[in-house]
Amino acid sequence: ATDGSLRLRRGSDLGPTMGAGVAWEAGGTAMDVVGGPFSSTRAELAGICMGITPIAHAAPAALMVDSSAAIQRLRRFRSTDFQLSRHKVKDFDVITPILECLRQRQEAGAITVIVKVHGHSSDPLHTHADILAVQGANKELEEDEQPHSGST
Repeated sequence: ATDGSLRLRRGSDLGPTMGAGVAWEAGGTAMDVVGGPFSSTRAELAGICMGITPIAHAAPAALMVDSSAAIQRLRRFRSTDFQLSRHKVKDFDVITPILECLRQRQEAGAITVIVKVHGHSSDPLHTHADILAVQGANKELEEDEQPHSGST
């Protein structure tokens, strides 16, 4: 399961931060998301990237994602006949490694399924991913007590 978190912190001197989390039966991981514009979709895409890249290219995979916007953004690249120009696609820098991993998996004959789940639906894996994403968004604040600058 993957998830992203955008923490706006309105009414605070702290700036916005983004985090991503990935959970699997054996555990999970979290990271803060840096660079690009702050958006919940960017954080969700970072979670998908974190979830898909460590999977062995030949192993079947199913990712649980609660962001329709992230899934839709990836869906635009299913066609091999028509591809959008990279300058017209938000978060192309995050989408690129996802597409490369999916391409490698397809070439290896691996099945990859992205399943749309409802956020906060009490699924244990997705709940864990959600907690990790929030931890990722708070990570830099805990380490540095400074908000992200939003640049890479």
